[in-house]
Amino acid sequence: MAKAIFLDIDGTLLSFETHSVPCSTIKVLKEAGSLGYKIT
Repeated sequence: MAKAIFLDIDGTLLSFETHSVPCSTIKVLKEAGSLGYKIT
């Protein structure tokens, strides 16, 4: 069975204040990828 995470950037990942993705979010997404999740 495939594991996937589907994300929307605006307001979900991208901070309206900094206009960037927080380092903590990048870390979690990389970890999920290493566990076999497809990030879309």
